[in-house]
Amino acid sequence: MIIKNEHTSFFKPKYLVWAVLFLLGLLVAYFLRSSTKSNTKSGEVFTSLEKRDGEIFKEGKLTFYNAHTQSDDRAKTGKYSSLVNPDQKYGPRYNIPTIEKGDRVCASVWRWSPISDFGYLAIQGNDGSDYLEQTNIGEEIDEEGWGKINLCVDIPDNDVLTDLKVFPYSLSKHGFAYFDDLSVSVIRADSIKNQGNPLFAKNLELYIDQKGMKAITDARDEALRYGILINNDQYSNAKLSENGQTQKVKIRLKGDWTDHLEGNRWSYRIKTAKDQAWNRMQTFSVQSPERRFFLKEWLFHDFLNQEGLLTTRYDFIWLKINDAKKQLYAFEEHFDKQLPEYKHRREGVILKFSEDAAWEQRLRSKKATGHHNTILLDAKHNSDILPFKESRIEGDSSLLKQFVSAQELLYAYKHYTRPVEEIFDIEKMAKYYAILEVLNAYHSLVWHNQRFYYDPVSKLLEPIGYDGFIEEAEYKINAHACFGYFKSNLHVNDWGKYYNALFRNEKFAAAYAHYIDKYSEKEYIKNYLTSIEEDLDQRELLLQQDFPDYDFDPKTILTKAKQINTSIPAYDNVSLKAYTDSKTGASKQVSLSNYHHLPLQIIGTGNEASNTPTISTALNQNIWSNHPDMTPEYKTLELPVEHSYVYFKILGLDKIYFSKIKKWPAGNAIVANTDTKNNIPLSETDYDSSEELLHIKSGDYTLNKPLILTDKKLSIEAGTTIDLTKGAYIECHKPITLKGTKENPILIKSSDKKGQGLLVLKAKFKSTLQHVHFDGQDNLDKGNYFMTGAITFYESPVDLTDCRFSNNSCEDALNIIRSDFMADRLHISNTYADGFDADFCKGSIKNSYATHTGNDAFDFSGSVISIENCHFTQIGDKGISAGEEATISIVSAVIDKAVIGVASKDLSQVEIDDIEVKNCNKAFAAYKKKPEYGPGTIRIKKYTESNNKFLELKENDSIIEFPEAQ
Repeated sequence: MIIKNEHTSFFKPKYLVWAVLFLLGLLVAYFLRSSTKSNTKSGEVFTSLEKRDGEIFKEGKLTFYNAHTQSDDRAKTGKYSSLVNPDQKYGPRYNIPTIEKGDRVCASVWRWSPISDFGYLAIQGNDGSDYLEQTNIGEEIDEEGWGKINLCVDIPDNDVLTDLKVFPYSLSKHGFAYFDDLSVSVIRADSIKNQGNPLFAKNLELYIDQKGMKAITDARDEALRYGILINNDQYSNAKLSENGQTQKVKIRLKGDWTDHLEGNRWSYRIKTAKDQAWNRMQTFSVQSPERRFFLKEWLFHDFLNQEGLLTTRYDFIWLKINDAKKQLYAFEEHFDKQLPEYKHRREGVILKFSEDAAWEQRLRSKKATGHHNTILLDAKHNSDILPFKESRIEGDSSLLKQFVSAQELLYAYKHYTRPVEEIFDIEKMAKYYAILEVLNAYHSLVWHNQRFYYDPVSKLLEPIGYDGFIEEAEYKINAHACFGYFKSNLHVNDWGKYYNALFRNEKFAAAYAHYIDKYSEKEYIKNYLTSIEEDLDQRELLLQQDFPDYDFDPKTILTKAKQINTSIPAYDNVSLKAYTDSKTGASKQVSLSNYHHLPLQIIGTGNEASNTPTISTALNQNIWSNHPDMTPEYKTLELPVEHSYVYFKILGLDKIYFSKIKKWPAGNAIVANTDTKNNIPLSETDYDSSEELLHIKSGDYTLNKPLILTDKKLSIEAGTTIDLTKGAYIECHKPITLKGTKENPILIKSSDKKGQGLLVLKAKFKSTLQHVHFDGQDNLDKGNYFMTGAITFYESPVDLTDCRFSNNSCEDALNIIRSDFMADRLHISNTYADGFDADFCKGSIKNSYATHTGNDAFDFSGSVISIENCHFTQIGDKGISAGEEATISIVSAVIDKAVIGVASKDLSQVEIDDIEVKNCNKAFAAYKKKPEYGPGTIRIKKYTESNNKFLELKENDSIIEFPEAQ
């Protein structure tokens, strides 16, 4: 018998089906919710503040709080905005209920206020998280004065942080602001990782009118007819827009071959007006990313940047031209003055080899024969040396003088008339060649693609990385794993004028071997690629939006690096050939020849077949490589007759190899050795000298010729007086030690006012100056040198204590460039222009005094400086001047009688703990001076001021923050 129970009815088939369906529904809902949270972007939420329901702004189903601030006084769009003032301090607020590490939150709001930069946009975490990011910087301003504030943050690892609030606000007791059109977007961390960052690429629009587009189209049609872009100097008018901001620009087609004109994504050169800039550039190009092999070119620029080398700024943008749909382009900076300045270099001319004749010959040949060639005109060797921005240089006597010097250097390089270390910054050239080799960026080595920056301080040329790739693939320059193989041999081929002298130079060859070994090492290149993995992934995903089939494979770089690195080591008994030519008594003549592809350094001889030998006779001789197709070159040495082995290294590397000396003779020997000399215009009784040091004894000396030390350190005893006359100067390439005492200081003067001061150039280790007085000096202006400072330290760290600088007659009494320094108890007086000028430095100054300067007392560009207990009086212009993204901390200072007490310009930040400013025309000034930079900022915690005509001058969105109460 079956006993029924009312509860058993639940398990009937029809109820069981409904139960299963219900559970499946719950599971689907759960996974959909989870998927929405982790795998999709939340999108953008927006409110125009038009609809209000009590305390809530309504935007569809979205809710924004603090609707009591709604105002119809003014609006960016619609009729309403949000009014923030001392009585209602918080504007519209949007709550983000969940947030996790790695999520990205971006917000924007439009602001109008009669007070510049009044009110902030904030992203704040929940109570207990202490998370707050905010900004009051307006990046755009329309014609009615509305400015847009943007804020974008990546959420850090914070266990307490669970949710966020986004809102504009002000806690000020004075003033008011209107806010409108609040926008908030959230991108989840895994979305950024898996889908790329859609916010990373700028969006630009170009409008070219009908007349301009016809001129461009006509130029393209002519180029397609002849296979070469001919009229590439004819610009048309256009308008460039970004985020609603429009400026007038000039535009033309860009490129030489017609690959730049294929399809509907043509290449353009764009120039802004003189008082405008885009992305801090005034001239730049846009082109299809495939023209430079997509990510390979970006990687080339990034590697160069990482190693401190000059290169054009290069990245990707969305570009819409007229009514066409937007497309992805690559933008690239052109060779304008902003290029070196952006990388913390002084303005200097940029050079190239002219290629006009080559293209003219190709065009003539095409018209006559249907083919392009330059055989009739040897354009490479007949090319002129030209500057970029030629008309500007012709109109500026200082730049013209720089160009003349720079041209002489490049001419000397092309025609082998000077050692390359007198032409180039060898370290930078070696890094550059090594990087382009590892990345296969050989297209930049084509003679007319080479670009050089002339450093007006070091008077040397530096390479500028540019145009490393062509569209099909890497530019195949030769069959070897490394371009530098066999380049130190005497053979000069078609391109020899553009590299041979480098690879045959000892300093370059050593540095080159060091860097190519370093950059091609497996762990190094893997670590580098790992460090930029996120940047590469984002850009790859961005490129795939417009080029779906594109795929970047970093393994190709690792493979090339491995090829190079495994081919660098030499071989015992093979890479160096050693032959016995003759024997005379206790010695023998040995001929040596280099069969390795890099230069070798002979370090000694002995009797051990060992890579860690006991060296009986030490040597230091270089042997250049022999090209496999050329007659070997030999060097002959006289060695002890009993020695059987020669020990050698690859020049620039440490591993020791050996080669057994054969007992029979070799072929002809070609011997070439060079030597460098110091210039010491002193009697030998006036100094002590060793291989590493020149020590000047205490005494009174008059120098009418320069004292130049290229490979020795300099020290001067206390109590010494040196009178520099008739244009004499002191130049040192190693650290100097000048230690006077209070009772016996060191005096470096110029009785005829023609002394040209002191230059310390690229001394890697720290110099020390104590109780030194420089008096009556002018700047160094001789031959290729033109310094702005009477005393100059360039890329040379220095400590200065109790030093005086007086009565100089040049632009800067003391000029420190690209160096770390410490200065204590400086006294600067009676200077023609600036007292102390530090460019791109990091340092501290304390307990110092400046008086009667013709221009600024302290002038800092691109530097990070702390100032403590310094006094300035009778200053011709600014007491403390900060420019070009300088960061200055003033702990305490007094400024009395200056035109401007403290000035911050061009993205500089000045933080002041305590300062007294009196008897000045303007106590504080913040402004933008250069179009490619932004506003300046001064923040003051405590100050006293008296008898100043104006307390502040603030313009161009700059900030001066005073303490709330004094």
